[in-house]
Amino acid sequence: MKIDLSGTEHMAAGVSKSERFITDPESVSKCIPDSKEFQNTGEHTFSIKVEIGIGTLKGTFLINGIVESKGNSITYRLSGGGFGNKVSILLYIKISGDETQTDLSWNANFDISGIISGLGQGIVKKVSEEKIAEIINNVKNVLEAK
Repeated sequence: MKIDLSGTEHMAAGVSKSERFITDPESVSKCIPDSKEFQNTGEHTFSIKVEIGIGTLKGTFLINGIVESKGNSITYRLSGGGFGNKVSILLYIKISGDETQTDLSWNANFDISGIISGLGQGIVKKVSEEKIAEIINNVKNVLEAK
């Protein structure tokens, strides 16, 4: 099952601070609901365990990731799975702004297989949209609070 999501967000935080935060997967991991056991595995690589629940399906996913930054573009490549499911996520982020504000646009491409894909694209997409909105809101709250 393939799902594509995108969005934009305006933050009252300087673009340099936003870029430093967003390119630090450990900082971002703290904004992910139900995340635990973050580990840096290399200069640009990491792993994280995340509790996932969609309806009656609940379990832990182990996700391995790579973060790359080029200019105002940041890419997260994530893959992993758990409890009979596999996921691959390609997240593109573009940031712009100045030292008082940041405009962030993003595009996420999910490829999901396993038990979760049997729930139907509508359900999985809705839950994914809700979780991404929560993560972005958490990132925004952290950046605007500092």
